Amino acid sequence: EELFDLRPEAIIRSFNLRRPIYRQISNYGHFGRADLDLPWERTEYVGRLQALAARDR
Repeated sequence: EELFDLRPEAIIRSFNLRRPIYRQISNYGHFGRADLDLPWERTEYVGRLQALAARDR
């Protein structure tokens, strides 16, 4: 089962990397800032990853 599309364009889309927020993050940081809604801090795949890990034990 495929969870992640690791092609470069898919990664760009998945993490919304064309959104111009990186200067702000580099200046003021991103830890503890819920206002930024950073896609790489989301946990939407946790359940599916746990299920796959349990299945493959």
